[in-house]
Amino acid sequence: ELARLLEEGKLTAQSRLVLQVEYCTAERPTASLRGSTEQYLKILEELKERCRTSFWEYNTRVLGNSRFEGWTSSRVAVTKPIRPRIGACEITLSWQHLSNIYSVNIHSKVSSRRWPSVDAITSDLHNLLPVQYHEIRFLLQNTTAGGGVPPGGGLETHAQ
Repeated sequence: ELARLLEEGKLTAQSRLVLQVEYCTAERPTASLRGSTEQYLKILEELKERCRTSFWEYNTRVLGNSRFEGWTSSRVAVTKPIRPRIGACEITLSWQHLSNIYSVNIHSKVSSRRWPSVDAITSDLHNLLPVQYHEIRFLLQNTTAGGGVPPGGGLETHAQ
């Protein structure tokens, strides 16, 4: 579904991304719940760190147990708290295109019965998301006695 939305131009290199993580907050362990609460929080924190280092150019936000409802005109994410399901560790990619909110399920622990792999998720997103291009400008300074910028030595632009 994500590939289709990319082809349709509904997810662009300028899109601001939101990863929503619905994670179980039930106390553990109990007679019916195994595992630890820390495992859920570890996934959330790993995604936050990976987004800070790998998806910074998309201004990616990671939300825990909140639903993304759009961006304000001052670029603040509008969210609504959700009540997480027992055993949930669901990861959803969302963004706003024009006035529409789009969401694509990236991983569901409830349906797969498997923990999400942060490495696999970030690798898949890197391979699917449109490439970001940045302009980098350099000022060449003349070190001769006159101190002026030599002819043709102004700003140069390089795309990366």
